[in-house]
Amino acid sequence: MTIENLLKAAEEVQLTDEKDTGMRHSYGRTFDDRNASSVLIEEDVNFLTPTTSVTQKNLRNTLTKKVDDAAHLIKDKNIILFFGEAGTGKSTIIHFLGGCQMKYVKVNGLNHITPISIKNPHLKTIKTSPFAQSETLYFTPVTVNIRDVGGDTDGAITLCDTLGFANTIGAEVDIANAIGIARAVKECKSVKPVVLISYKSIGNQFRDVKELASVIVRLIPEIKDNIKAFSFIFTKFPDEEKGTIHPLLRDIYDELREEEKSNVSFMTFLKDMLQKTRRSVRVLDPINNQPGEILDELAESASIFYPDEVFQFYIIERSKTIVQEQVRKHQLSIMSATKRSEYSFVQYKLAQLKQLNNLLGQDYIGQIYDECVRYISRHLSEEYQSGISILNRCLNNQTVLSIDDIEQYRTCINHDKLADKLRNDYLRKEVVHSSALIVYLDQQVDIIIKSLLEKDIDDLSVKISLDKIKVLTMYFSDINVKYKDACQRFSEKDITKLYDACIVLEQHLNREYMTTIYCELKRYFLEVFTDSVSKLNYILSQEKYGNETIESLKECIRMFETAISTLTLQSHISKEDINQIYEDFLIKIMNHYEWINEKIMTELRGQCSFREIEQLFKEITSIRTISVIESRTNQSYYSILEQICGCIRELRKEIEEVLNGFYRNEKNNYSGLMKSLSTLKHAKWIEEYRLEVYADVINNIKEQILKHVKDLEKTVLQTVSNLDNYDQIERFFAIQASTHSESSK
Repeated sequence: MTIENLLKAAEEVQLTDEKDTGMRHSYGRTFDDRNASSVLIEEDVNFLTPTTSVTQKNLRNTLTKKVDDAAHLIKDKNIILFFGEAGTGKSTIIHFLGGCQMKYVKVNGLNHITPISIKNPHLKTIKTSPFAQSETLYFTPVTVNIRDVGGDTDGAITLCDTLGFANTIGAEVDIANAIGIARAVKECKSVKPVVLISYKSIGNQFRDVKELASVIVRLIPEIKDNIKAFSFIFTKFPDEEKGTIHPLLRDIYDELREEEKSNVSFMTFLKDMLQKTRRSVRVLDPINNQPGEILDELAESASIFYPDEVFQFYIIERSKTIVQEQVRKHQLSIMSATKRSEYSFVQYKLAQLKQLNNLLGQDYIGQIYDECVRYISRHLSEEYQSGISILNRCLNNQTVLSIDDIEQYRTCINHDKLADKLRNDYLRKEVVHSSALIVYLDQQVDIIIKSLLEKDIDDLSVKISLDKIKVLTMYFSDINVKYKDACQRFSEKDITKLYDACIVLEQHLNREYMTTIYCELKRYFLEVFTDSVSKLNYILSQEKYGNETIESLKECIRMFETAISTLTLQSHISKEDINQIYEDFLIKIMNHYEWINEKIMTELRGQCSFREIEQLFKEITSIRTISVIESRTNQSYYSILEQICGCIRELRKEIEEVLNGFYRNEKNNYSGLMKSLSTLKHAKWIEEYRLEVYADVINNIKEQILKHVKDLEKTVLQTVSNLDNYDQIERFFAIQASTHSESSK
């Protein structure tokens, strides 16, 4: 058994017909096994135990349909639910009460009572055998009319056969069946629980009786409030032992351990059995007893009403042990995958644990789930601490920032991002967010830059720190803005210092030399701007500007705007010089914009492919997200937009002209119509920029086409009714040939 198989089995027995049951239960897989690494897949396959087999999977598929059918059959019905260990004769008693004639036979040397002359078709699916293993594999209801089998009670009652408790088929089928039974029983109107106890159950030191009682009190936790509804039937007792049943039960009661006596529900169940067998004992004899008599007795007995509030899901100890083993293996798988940062696989496994916990409601599953969540949270926190330790060592303690150091830090960031969905869906709020490492990097760079601005340009630590920040800009684009801002502020500060030195220390320094240095520094500052633009030439020359290109252009424009608005620079650097470089840069962007604009115009004058126009128009719209370009292109942008809308309206006129030709009894140009409609279909995107243009055109055309179809239908009917006229016949075939030729294209 694996948790995957168990959840699949449980999923398949959910009642999904909302109309008939009023309930809906579904569990969906959110992970594709193919997405996991091969190592993890092999690890998961190794979870299989000998208890899972192809036979069990086939049983599970059969179980799906049978339990669903049973739920519909017993909905709002009064039922008798038989409890008993495997081999106690539940299937036999249902055949007997269903009116079958019974007889003794020998099967492999064993005595067996088998049904003959089965009249009720539902009984044909219920098998009996003399062997210890349960023949019943799923919840099976059989409705019996009590008068039809010799009873005096009016009406019908539904007998329900179940899989034997502690059967030997396997935990997967056992648990799935238990879920199905609990869900199905909750749909019926009332339940009469009947407990079957065989001679063998009492003969093995009463162990089976105790286990059966334990299962029932877990199935019905508040058994004390419903104990009157229980009936007891004893099976397979020799004649000479029938009178010993009550004394045997008394022995069981007297020999209970103190631990067993402390279980109030368990004691309530045994006391009730003891009291009822003191008054009378019903020992089943399928050969000689009358089914109507027993059904009359059961019909008069008390019932459990509101079973949806009384019955709870249960799981036997053997199956619980197997589930515990699989849950533990699941935990190890989650821990192993977490170490490798395979978070999609971790989420898949964690979702299964959570689902299983909700399904079975076992404390140990919840504990393992919580342990897994804590382990993952701790791992993410440790990786965060490892990341900031790497960054602190590189930025504060090393002279040079290496690529390996940055890659280690980026690996920590990437691992954290992989865990985003897992963090949001399953982990607690206090878990470090994936953006924490990026935020920490920004904070550290801000601290370094702040300290740099307090130092002189000739301080060696300034160069070391700026070198580190420059390396970071190669891997973290957001740092680039901080780096350029720091460099610019250093330039401003040093130009001002040099200028002040020329004035204040004029009598002490070589004025001519200082002035030369000052002018060279101003020229160098302008060269930095020119160089920044030159580096973007390869971007500006691209045929298409993507999102990254637009962002690079925006960043450069921000640099120019900052320089132009900085008052400190204005007394040293000519604003006209900066504006000239800036304007040359903007002209290159505008040239590209106008080139795209002309391509749109060419397309509108030519084939007018709205697919091509859409891509071109999106590009100029994207370029206009640069605010300075937007203000310069407003007129041309809205002009081209209006021309595109005009082209759509022209297309509308062409379509209308074709349709008008239909009304004038001209040759039907379906080919032209389909071509125009196909072209129009690709213009839907215009709705993003100009509301209702496309909708108005398409709605108008739809109305006209529908009108044409109706007129065509009317014409055909009129033509058929006047086939005695030759010219009408010719007209009919013309219409038929036209529509046929176009439909075949």
